[in-house]
Amino acid sequence: MYIDASFCRLRSFTSDAAHELRTPLNRIGNVAEVALLEGDSERMRSGIESIQRTSEELSSIVRSL
Repeated sequence: MYIDASFCRLRSFTSDAAHELRTPLNRIGNVAEVALLEGDSERMRSGIESIQRTSEELSSIVRSL
């Protein structure tokens, strides 16, 4: 019984962690795609800044884990 509960908690944790990581990763991909499609330097700079902020957010999540 204890092992089943442990596996259940582990599955729950990994599911939660995957969700927390998936959201900012999707944001990075979307911002990069738009910046590349738009192509002007202002849009690319804005996209890169957004990617940098989201990367810092992901680093924070990983440190918390």
